Amino acid sequence: MDLSDNQLTELPAEMCNCKRLETLHVRNKPLKTLPHAVEKLKRLSDVNLRGVPLEKLPVEIAGLSYLEVFVLETASRFVHYEEGRCQTQRRSMLRS
Repeated sequence: MDLSDNQLTELPAEMCNCKRLETLHVRNKPLKTLPHAVEKLKRLSDVNLRGVPLEKLPVEIAGLSYLEVFVLETASRFVHYEEGRCQTQRRSMLRS
């Protein structure tokens, strides 16, 4: 599901009823957090939140056992999780 081209300011909790959802791309949206019900998305394997200034992640995201790719990029920080590896870098380091 790609929710990048819309006017969302928050993700509806009802989205978490899509139990077969495998991909979630939400880019350049002013979201502060993800719904705690994200734990229901058991098949979620690819999450891209590039340009989303999240203030915190719900702890429930740690229970997503199929999650292989997780990208969270804000103006000052970049986090990329893929296949068991997690990299966190300051944005200025990426431009070097």
